[in-house]
Amino acid sequence: MKSEAEVVHEAAMELARQAFSDRDKSSAREFFQGALEKERWAAENWAETSGLEPTRSILYRSAASLAWNCEDYPEVVRLARKGLAGSPPGDIAAELKELLEMVNRKRPLLLDSEVLDGTRRRRSAGRK
Repeated sequence: MKSEAEVVHEAAMELARQAFSDRDKSSAREFFQGALEKERWAAENWAETSGLEPTRSILYRSAASLAWNCEDYPEVVRLARKGLAGSPPGDIAAELKELLEMVNRKRPLLLDSEVLDGTRRRRSAGRK
């Protein structure tokens, strides 16, 4: 019998599939947002109840990737760091670190916030 987290994860992956196949940007974004909400819940719930690797870090990697697709960069950082906080297998750890690096590379393009530390702050005056 599947756990509730597994069922929610499967629902998240179905929404993600719909998002990737949807040509309408607005509706794809809604699918991605729904998938993110479900996958984040599955990761948090799994971490609290089972906490077993590699499933825990895989769920966080998936949720962080969905946050990237939603352009929610502070959430990418938060979820990737949670995934790295355990004992993820090397390949999963590398993917989580890559997501953090992607946010870091994106940082100069963000006009009104910094996300490296997971918080939103106004950039210093005069810097564009």
